[in-house]
Amino acid sequence: MEERKTSDILREESAAPTGEANTYMEANVNGEENMAGETNAVEEAYMPEEASAEDAADVRKGKLRRWFPYRPILAGIMGAVVLVFALLFFILPKETFSEVRQKALTRLHSVSVEDLWNSRYADTLKEHVAEQFPFHDKFQKIYNMAQKLSGVMEKNGIYLFGNNGYAEDIVVPEEKDETDLITQLTAFAAAHKDANIQFLLAPNAASICRAKLAVDAPIADQNALMDDFFQKVQEAGIATIDVRQELRAHADEYLYYRTDPRWTSDAAVLAFDAAATSLGMKTGEKDFTKKTVEGTFVGRLAALCGLREPEPDVLTLYRAKKQPKAVVYDRSDGRGAGRRLAKLYDSTCLGTVDAYKYFLGGDYPLLRLTSGKAKTDRRLLIIKDSYANCILPLFPKYYAQVDVVDVHRYTGNLDALMEKNRISEVLFLCNANTLFSDTSLAGLLGGGKA
Repeated sequence: MEERKTSDILREESAAPTGEANTYMEANVNGEENMAGETNAVEEAYMPEEASAEDAADVRKGKLRRWFPYRPILAGIMGAVVLVFALLFFILPKETFSEVRQKALTRLHSVSVEDLWNSRYADTLKEHVAEQFPFHDKFQKIYNMAQKLSGVMEKNGIYLFGNNGYAEDIVVPEEKDETDLITQLTAFAAAHKDANIQFLLAPNAASICRAKLAVDAPIADQNALMDDFFQKVQEAGIATIDVRQELRAHADEYLYYRTDPRWTSDAAVLAFDAAATSLGMKTGEKDFTKKTVEGTFVGRLAALCGLREPEPDVLTLYRAKKQPKAVVYDRSDGRGAGRRLAKLYDSTCLGTVDAYKYFLGGDYPLLRLTSGKAKTDRRLLIIKDSYANCILPLFPKYYAQVDVVDVHRYTGNLDALMEKNRISEVLFLCNANTLFSDTSLAGLLGGGKA
């Protein structure tokens, strides 16, 4: 019997559909008949005339892959690309720092037998391969550019800010965490009724300079969050220092770094003036001198977002006129007077992603600032995050002794610290996003090592 052509088989089946075909047609009464007809036309175009009935059935089931003529070519191209990049990975010199990601890249050490059984080494190896992928930074720039051209204004919780900067999204505190913090603040205030306790909460760039964000940026209302927090803190028996009005009056100035989440020294000094009034320190507009630090830096916001070429930031520092020379001691170990820091300002950090460490060399669990020439016996405890670092050297002019506790690093007991050092004034100085995003301060107030 002469073998029939596939086209004849398909026509016959189309003219006299089987029960299975009828079921198929009934299930597609919403207009899919036309689509099925187009599919049959494509199938006939790709099917050779000598194909068997079994092959025709395969095609009807969508198995066009068996007849696609370019699969071997594409497989060969993909294999060649993989091979080329694998060779480039071993040939190209390994980078130690990524300008796009603003981070030091993972390095591999010599492998021992023990390392082969260590899962941590496997994780390090995986990270190393990902970071050293050939032309990683160039591909990342292209990807970032494509995202920006498509209208993307936010990445990793960081928004484009103004013409050349970035700003963090606003953090909304968890209700339970905030309740725990207020409970601890209430207990702390009750335990130190005779102390003058103040709380300065620093707002973020996206709140103070909202006009620099896209109009439709879906950020939370930090003003409402801070108003609610201030009310609860006052009810706990602690006075509050609100610097938002002073900052908004200068919103068009350089108050926040373009590539770093912290405020600049200009904003910090405005806050210092507000705190001085509440703490009874007599300061004036001409009491400080300003100096621009040589060099620039690109902070971590640029690395985390990367939707635009970052404009580097500059550091400035303020000094009080007629300020006695302050001495800083690192008392992190809790023993004696502590280790004296060589400098108030660490120039080795300039030009790096950690340039903000220029102020005091970074964060320490416990510092003591003293001048020995202050005409007072007042003693102040500052409980802070890194927002306070740039203005800490201004306080020794007004206090005989200033102890500084970092909320993320200090593990001691605050009650014992205050009693031992006869401290009668306390200033909390924290950033709103930092305070609302973790429980470090509540944990510190809740206890620690004696």
